[in-house]
Amino acid sequence: MAGVTLQNVTKHYGTSAVVNDVSLQIAPGEFAVFLGPSGCGKTTTLRMIAGFVAPTSGSIRLGARDVTAAPPHRRNTGLVFQNYALFPHMTVAANVAFGLEMRNCPKPEIVERVKAALLRVRLEAFAERMPRQLSGGQQQRVALARALVIEPDVLLLDEPLSNLDTKLRSEMREEIRALQQSLKLTTILVTHDQEEALAVGDRLVVMNQGRIEQIGTPANIFEMPRSRFVADFTGVANLLAGRGASGGRFVLAGGETVRQADAVAGTEAVLALRPERAELLAAASGRHANELPARVVTATYLGTVSDYRVELASGTRLACRQTNEPGGGAARFAPGEAVWIGWSETAARLVAPE
Repeated sequence: MAGVTLQNVTKHYGTSAVVNDVSLQIAPGEFAVFLGPSGCGKTTTLRMIAGFVAPTSGSIRLGARDVTAAPPHRRNTGLVFQNYALFPHMTVAANVAFGLEMRNCPKPEIVERVKAALLRVRLEAFAERMPRQLSGGQQQRVALARALVIEPDVLLLDEPLSNLDTKLRSEMREEIRALQQSLKLTTILVTHDQEEALAVGDRLVVMNQGRIEQIGTPANIFEMPRSRFVADFTGVANLLAGRGASGGRFVLAGGETVRQADAVAGTEAVLALRPERAELLAAASGRHANELPARVVTATYLGTVSDYRVELASGTRLACRQTNEPGGGAARFAPGEAVWIGWSETAARLVAPE
């Protein structure tokens, strides 16, 4: 087990900076998640740590070792690819044994370590099967066993769950997290799925256009995004431009004035309000610091919750997600219905405009 240190790491392709001056320290045993949209530089950063891509400048350390110029097989990292990259002509056991054979481990040791790795991922009964005889989830487990059997200092996961269906993806991320915790193994996961990142990571590294936008715990990133990009990418549907006013007030671009605890008079900002933190009301109730009249534009029933889009008198639109009443069988409010939307002055956060 080793920590990972990136110091001013940059990668250029021609004149384009795919990764731009990234510095980061990951502690031994930590589960870090690189989160961001396609093309943000997260996979390139992971491949530089693995040794498959050479940085243009900067340094990479695994523990105390500077591995910036070291080839992949000298880094002792385990890598699970998005497409698993299993050898189709080899059995499950042979796939898992491959890395050990390349390290010239004794045959009896290989047999025992492969058996232990397959037991760890609950595939001991599948040792003699071929990859084509396995489901997607089972193939993913084989790839994970192959990465773990070499006893890596760092485990690198490049969107390993993206090819699985929703239910299996949820199950597998729980298994990966449990394995990582039991082995106390330094792990880096690349994903564009913010729910996946929140579920497994000790710390999230949110990336955008080759740079780090924000680093923090899942709760920190979710509750306190520092920029419009982070707020938007992590699921804030309501991003409302405006300007702070005196007395903890914030004036929206549409003219509505709301109470906002962190408003600074005269400062332009964007109000980030998660749909789950707002409530639709049939009438003004006085329960919230902010209650504005609106009209329902759309109502989408999603089982336990309903998603609404409402429009204020100024034309400003907001999203709201409400829990449905048991046995209701439909969204509580219908399109065209007059409602009020309410939230507390601490439910939203002001972030810097782009």
